[in-house]
Amino acid sequence: MKAKSEFKHAFEIYKAWAEKQLNAQMKCLHSDRGGEYVNKDLRAILDALGIEQYAYDATFSTTNGRAERFNRTIMEKGTSMLHHAGLSLGFWQVAVEAAVHIYNRTPSRSNNWRTPLEALGQHNSRHLLFQVFGCKAYYHVPEGNRRKLDPKAREAVFVGYEPHSQGL
Repeated sequence: MKAKSEFKHAFEIYKAWAEKQLNAQMKCLHSDRGGEYVNKDLRAILDALGIEQYAYDATFSTTNGRAERFNRTIMEKGTSMLHHAGLSLGFWQVAVEAAVHIYNRTPSRSNNWRTPLEALGQHNSRHLLFQVFGCKAYYHVPEGNRRKLDPKAREAVFVGYEPHSQGL
């Protein structure tokens, strides 16, 4: 989201996705009393759907420690990947998206050595290939976009994974 005003629409999309993937209804929304969470529009949606809202004090991370720790871990992974690749800070969002992509495909002990995607009932994704964020990559130049002696591929920098795709 680029603005907090986009949260209502993003929430509706996430709710539909989560309920379809988990085959369960959303029961509550936990938030930090941010302006995107405390407004009449969202309150009306939650009331109409029978979803309870729990707000915690954002100044105390202990009230929502697991979520805050997860956010911190993902941001640290993304920042580390960004600095390792030598890319500008303008790429922070794709670095964080790549970190989440990797996290969702990594088994953990707390999940009985399953990946988060496996816990959601999705296919076993452990066999997928991973590339180093920021490594040298090549992309194919279609025949119609090149002349006879032009190279068939061009050099690029790998900055993440295409959503909903098996390829990189």
